[in-house]
Amino acid sequence: MKLKNINEEIYLNDPYEQVGRHIAVGDGFEEAIVCDRIVWDYIDWLVERDATSMASIMSVLDEYRKEHDVSALLADYVYQSLNQNSAARFLAT
Repeated sequence: MKLKNINEEIYLNDPYEQVGRHIAVGDGFEEAIVCDRIVWDYIDWLVERDATSMASIMSVLDEYRKEHDVSALLADYVYQSLNQNSAARFLAT
């Protein structure tokens, strides 16, 4: 289910279902990244609105990949983004 606006009363998917995707990482390889469905939905929402790209997100996270799990980094990136004034934009459209 795509997230469109605050008036949608029901999110039909399990937001915490673990979903994996193969994503190109900074070193040119694809890596399997597993995150909660709501994380992927939020990233898809941002990309659809040209607010960011997956490549841009991965470039931000790339410097931390050696020390941390990339799935955890991506989830943290999204949750921090939601906590920093992005929540209003996300819910308003």
